[in-house]
Amino acid sequence: MTDNPHLNSMHFSPSDMGIDVASSFENIIRNESNLATAIAAQRTLTLVLEKCSARTLQELVKLLKQASDQMKNVDCSISSVVSGCELFLRFITLASKLEEGTFEEIRSVMLTKGRHFLEKMMMARSKIARLGANNISDGSVSIYMFLGCV
Repeated sequence: MTDNPHLNSMHFSPSDMGIDVASSFENIIRNESNLATAIAAQRTLTLVLEKCSARTLQELVKLLKQASDQMKNVDCSISSVVSGCELFLRFITLASKLEEGTFEEIRSVMLTKGRHFLEKMMMARSKIARLGANNISDGSVSIYMFLGCV
């Protein structure tokens, strides 16, 4: 939350977000059935980041959090939405000079970071499958474990 009580109580309209968050999220889930719910949520946040009408960093963060809350009302895994959105928001706001420059410059940095994060998440599934395939032979899975006890 912010120190500004007006911003804490502010609710944005769908037009402020630039998209209908719930519908966009549902469409992504429906049209890309192999896509993880968390990644669909991150894609939706990227759309909000691109199209919203925020004019300050505080408004932008508030809009993204409100969009995250709206996605929790869609019939899907809420825990995936929560974790996907939290990871995304932490990643795009992790910058040493995020509050330097104009708002549009900051927004551009956040959008670039968001797209990069989304790219990495999209590649993760195939990478895990490729690396995990080495542990499968003749239909059985080999598990390697190391237990360290104090």
